[in-house]
Amino acid sequence: MDARPYLPRAELAVAAEGQRVHVNEMREAESMALLSSGLSGFDHALAQQIVQKLGDWPIALELARATIRQRLYLGDSMIHATSRLLEISKTRASLL
Repeated sequence: MDARPYLPRAELAVAAEGQRVHVNEMREAESMALLSSGLSGFDHALAQQIVQKLGDWPIALELARATIRQRLYLGDSMIHATSRLLEISKTRASLL
């Protein structure tokens, strides 16, 4: 899974004293737990689709969770928020 469509496109400069940190993919159970953390009523099948679409990468899953939380805050239902996220991810991925 290529997570680039879900990450910021701007080039970021790293400070001279900064160190590169390599992060490995998580296991699916860890990904599901991260994605659904703090969200009640998460549809397991939709969560699994999101994890499969984004891969088991923590930053991509955190961004997805934040997007869902924002939609819930604005009054969306859980099912619509997660379905909309999947719909957007398919559109954005096809643009690249």
